[in-house]
Amino acid sequence: MKIRRRKFLIGVLNVSLATGAFLIILLLFFNYLFLPTKVRQPLKMPNLLGSQVDTLQKFLDKYDLTYKISYEVDNWKLQKPAGTVLTQIPKSGKEIKEGREVIITITTKKPKTGVKMPRLVDTRFDDAVAQLKSLGLDTGKITYRPHLGENVVILQSHQGDTLKPGTLLPLGKKIDLMVGTGLGEVPFEMPNLVGLTLKAARKRLDELELWPSQVVYVYKPEKQAGIVMRQHPKMFANKPGKKTKIRAGEMVDLWVVGDYQ
Repeated sequence: MKIRRRKFLIGVLNVSLATGAFLIILLLFFNYLFLPTKVRQPLKMPNLLGSQVDTLQKFLDKYDLTYKISYEVDNWKLQKPAGTVLTQIPKSGKEIKEGREVIITITTKKPKTGVKMPRLVDTRFDDAVAQLKSLGLDTGKITYRPHLGENVVILQSHQGDTLKPGTLLPLGKKIDLMVGTGLGEVPFEMPNLVGLTLKAARKRLDELELWPSQVVYVYKPEKQAGIVMRQHPKMFANKPGKKTKIRAGEMVDLWVVGDYQ
């Protein structure tokens, strides 16, 4: 009898403990469920333009904001101090939430004093202009001439002097570009350049808007140095008496007597 009673009391105790534990868990669950949640209040984005990046985070901490530099600009034209904020996203006055990351651009801390001239020949005109601007250079005089490459740069120069890639230039330098317009529409007879000096042959080609593709120097000690010995295309086609037709913008190869003395 005593054993049965003890077992009964132990069973009641276990049930009571289990019920108590369940009630405690249930109470904690509902207490968490209805606990007020902290809601980030919206605020207006402050104006960061003109600020210095070195002191920016201390200022943004008041708004619980962080920042990220997207890129640095060599802004030599505006003469801004190094580390000056130029742009910001989101813009000033826009409603944002606390904890937002702000994207900014700044002036570089290592301003350039000069830049190397890039190779723009054979580059599309629009791409060449964009490349010059990205380097802090400007476009000068733009001229057009018949050429195999349509809408591509065929010459880069400054005040008549051809600029070689790698030439060191000051920022803001104006670069003159010659741009191809494709081949001319009207064919004409190929001139005879054999017997002319190289200088005279180049002048004649320039007058006809033709391009000297390559100049090959040959050994002819009995001939005067600098004289054109051969050309391609030839003046006459394969058929006797029929002259070769050519269009503005085409290339002409020249073979010239070299000076080997």
